[in-house]
Amino acid sequence: MENIPGYKIKRKLGSGGMADVYLATQESFGRDVAIKILLSSIAGEEEFAARFIREAKIVAGLSHPHIIPVYDVGKFNQYYYMSMDYLPGGDLTQWIKAGIPEEEILKIVRQMADALQYAHQKGYMHRDIKPANIMFREDNSAVLTDFGIARLQDAGDQLTQAGTIIGTPTYMSPEAIKGKKPDGRTDIYALGIVFYEMLMKEVPYRASEFTAVAYKHVQEPIPVLPRAYTRYQEFLDKIVAKNPDDRFQSGREIVRAIDKLQQEKVLTPVSADGIKVQESQTQRSSSVGSSGKVHSLFEMLAGIEKGATFTEKSQRKGGVFKTYTLCCNFNIEDAFTLPVIFTQASDRIIDWHKERGGHVEDIEFNFLIEKWGFDGVDESISKLYDAGGVYEFLKKIPIKVNMVSHDGISGQGYIINKKGEKVYSS
Repeated sequence: MENIPGYKIKRKLGSGGMADVYLATQESFGRDVAIKILLSSIAGEEEFAARFIREAKIVAGLSHPHIIPVYDVGKFNQYYYMSMDYLPGGDLTQWIKAGIPEEEILKIVRQMADALQYAHQKGYMHRDIKPANIMFREDNSAVLTDFGIARLQDAGDQLTQAGTIIGTPTYMSPEAIKGKKPDGRTDIYALGIVFYEMLMKEVPYRASEFTAVAYKHVQEPIPVLPRAYTRYQEFLDKIVAKNPDDRFQSGREIVRAIDKLQQEKVLTPVSADGIKVQESQTQRSSSVGSSGKVHSLFEMLAGIEKGATFTEKSQRKGGVFKTYTLCCNFNIEDAFTLPVIFTQASDRIIDWHKERGGHVEDIEFNFLIEKWGFDGVDESISKLYDAGGVYEFLKKIPIKVNMVSHDGISGQGYIINKKGEKVYSS
């Protein structure tokens, strides 16, 4: 990609259906920006070029901390381009794969509701709320991006005709699927689907065909949340109500509902089966490899409370400064609760890394779990490792994983080294 006057292109960040996005330096300010460039294959199409320019104008008129700022828009040679704030924290899709703590989920939904309240007050609907369009700054604050198919709620000169289905089917409201004229409550429905996905790591309505997904949005009941998330059922029922009149009517109403949920929240985290997840004041650990080590790990984990505990080891390097190892110890009675407990642990890992900064040595995960849950542990660790964003530091340190079964007989251990190689214990 050639440089655009005033910008020095560094590397490609990603691609979408209409545009590529690059990391660049805005030379006048010496700051990093993201440059969105309309694909050359469609840049000559009048409708797409008009939509691209319109997106820039819409966002430029929306000044809100949780809406992507646009700095510049223009055309150079055959390229239409738009420069925006660079968001290094990745997108919500990556965060969902890694698992998001409940408190963080509520914060993200609240920030997005606040952004929608502002946009709707200005007269604009987004019409494509989904995880890929929610990104994060370095401080982990959420930012709404990609207003490519947004439009004025009262617009008469639409680029899309009435009755045309616009948006991503997985997050589409029943009224939009039916081809009815949408309003801001369509965005609210989509945000509700995203809320469900953050909790459950999957969307509520799935099918291989668009028509099947559409049917489920219109006809299937709102899912019942598992017992661990019962406190959110009323909120979910209202944010994704089939009838828009029964839904939250504004982002402000969502913010108030979340504030109420947060006030009611029990301060001590609780696992899926009601077991407290707390930090331990003592630390013992071992690696799995021989039968003796399996027995030692079993004894250690069997002696802690069910759920998750976190301990820390430190050592001096060169007699000058300390380095630290976080030990995440899991005593999981039912392997089905692993995703919930591990999600809560991921939040503690982030906090620990922020606190210890460049003095992190490695992370150790120790699991007492049913033998058939070993694969689930591997999957959870891999998703966390590959998530990127706030978890990118995991690729720079060794990760030790030790598992032992409830009978204390079977065990498995390995290290993911700095090259990303999985090395099994002997």
